[in-house]
Amino acid sequence: QCDWSSDVCSSDLIWSLDGKKHVLSTHVVISKNSTKKDIEKIKCKLKKRLKNMGIDHSTLEIEFEDENCTTYCE
Repeated sequence: QCDWSSDVCSSDLIWSLDGKKHVLSTHVVISKNSTKKDIEKIKCKLKKRLKNMGIDHSTLEIEFEDENCTTYCE
């Protein structure tokens, strides 16, 4: 079971394709102790929540809390 209180979701970009279909691209920071099963549950739960909020498509980039994207993305 994932501890949702330690997970952080930071929205990076929300836009509309045609004024009706909304799209989200975001980074999701999770506990460094999360397992593959935890990540799958988090992604599924977030995508369902986003769909209920009117987001038709979402791209979720998963990062662990101890990752530093600027280090490996350069």
